[in-house]
This record gives sequence, C-alpha cells and structure tokens, in this order.
Amino acid sequence: VSMKTLRRVHLASAFTMASTPQPQVGGYTATATRSASVSNNAKQAIVEGLSIATADGSMLLKNARLAVQLGRRYALIGPNGCGKSTLLQAIHDGLAGWPACLSTVLVSQENVWSGSSLTLLQVLIDARSTAPYRPQLEAERGALQAHLDSDELVSAAAVERLGDLQTIIDAMDGPEAQREARAVLEGLGFPQADAPASTLSGGWRQRLALARALFICPDVLLLDEPSNHLDLPSLLW
Repeated sequence: VSMKTLRRVHLASAFTMASTPQPQVGGYTATATRSASVSNNAKQAIVEGLSIATADGSMLLKNARLAVQLGRRYALIGPNGCGKSTLLQAIHDGLAGWPACLSTVLVSQENVWSGSSLTLLQVLIDARSTAPYRPQLEAERGALQAHLDSDELVSAAAVERLGDLQTIIDAMDGPEAQREARAVLEGLGFPQADAPASTLSGGWRQRLALARALFICPDVLLLDEPSNHLDLPSLLW
C-alpha cells in the first residue's frame, strides 16, 4: 500500500482552517478571508479574498479566489514576475485560509539544501520519518492504545483506526519504505542509492529535493519549474 493511500486514512478528519492571518514572510505579505468546502466525494481547499503584495507594495494578487480540489493537477501559467513562485511560497508558508490538516511540500526553483553526510537513501528515509504529522499520529496511537489497555468497552472503529495508524507509522521507515525510496531514486536517475549526498552537484541536489518531496507523498505537492534539472528519462518516469 502506498504512503499516499495510507495518508488518506489520516485525512479522514474534517478540514480545519488556519485561524491567523499570514504575516509578512520572505519579502511578501499575504492576506485572505477564510472558508472551506467539503463534499462527500471530494475535498476542496478554497481561499477567498486572497491578496498578495511584495515588500515594496506591488500587488501580485488582489481579492482573488483560490480553489484546489484534491486529486487533481494544476499548472500556473504567466509571465516572469507575475507572482507564480510567490503564490506557491505563500501556500507552503501557511497561507491564511489554507486547510491546516493538509501536509504541503514545496520544491522551489533553486533548492537551498546544502548537502549532508548521509547517503541518498537515508536522506529520503529521514524525510518521511521526521514528517511534521508523525508526532500527531504517534500521539493518537498512544491514546487509543491506552484506551484499549484500560479494559474499557471500545468500538470496532477505534480498533480499526489503531491498526491503520500502526500501518501508517510502520510505512514511514520500515523495509517497504526503503524499497520505495530506492525506486524513487532510480526513477530520477540516481545510479547508487548508497552514495553520499554531500558529493552531489547543484543540479543533482535539486533532483534530490524532488526525490524527497515525492517520497514524503504530501497531500499537496508544489513544484516550481521542477524539470529544470531533469533529463528526458527522468521526466518520463
């Protein structure tokens, strides 16, 4: 079972919205009124009244509406300087109105990752095992286990949920995770998964950032010109 499928179990809870306005971060200011729409068959992240301004006051977006349906792919098209990268960065930074329960990963045009003494395989495994939602999963698992150990009457749904949580956590860094990580590295053209990451050039580090993002399997994956450092076989994969 893929991590993406397992994450859907974690997303069974209702959407919760970020409740505080987005402060000025990284040279922009983003504000929005907040709303969300959830249907029985699909989930949408909807941000109303979205406005984004640069540090010098230039408006990139004003009173816009952002609607993203889970399971779909979207492309941002526009001239240089119109705010595509800034919008992606704002979503990644925690845009006001963006559902707080959605894990979001951004692979920017120029990855600032400085390398590591870890192997390529361990870089990917660590990315998933230290995912920001893991403490929440482990806390929920612990609470359910304590409830079961108390010999109190528990529902079948609680027992099933505990099993789901254990499966998700095991998938983060267990044997199956290592096989999946090697497949991602191979698909993106890395010849050796056990090579040290510190030896990578700038282009290969950018490719490793993409591999990490794909391996994490976030709910929302934001890619800013991801094909810049990819060859044709990697693009096709």
